[in-house]
Amino acid sequence: MSEQTHRPRLNELLTKARNNVIENTRNVTGWDISEYRPEDLQIIDRLLGERFRDAVRREQRRYESAVFGFGTYLGEVLVRRLGGRWHFPTRFQALIGSLSLDPFKGERYFYVLLDDRRVDVFRAARNAVEKTSGIFSLYDFYENCAHSASKTGSTLLK
Repeated sequence: MSEQTHRPRLNELLTKARNNVIENTRNVTGWDISEYRPEDLQIIDRLLGERFRDAVRREQRRYESAVFGFGTYLGEVLVRRLGGRWHFPTRFQALIGSLSLDPFKGERYFYVLLDDRRVDVFRAARNAVEKTSGIFSLYDFYENCAHSASKTGSTLLK
């Protein structure tokens, strides 16, 4: 797979994960979070309680999918609302991540950049799932990023 085909496939993966989060959130809550508004993260926070955490921990694949989906959604809110941009792993980095026994190893290469600052959206999502939103809120994480961006002169898009 060349670098030219690698990036579109990663974009496809991101889109599918975000759409799953939007659809599942709509099915569970009745709320539409497809506009990627910061306040939509509060709806996700309400889902991330102990019951959710315990349910996804029962099956490793489900846990990984939840973390990837919520991280992808959070990242897209940062991209659309704060002018961030996705940093994709190189093909070699993606290979290292896929061969690792640690399913989250690849997140070191896959993140959002706000100006030149790295934002580890998948680590944030994992913290929100593990600690539950009562302790770690995706909305509060976003607000901290927005506050930092405003200090460095970033322009909020919406």
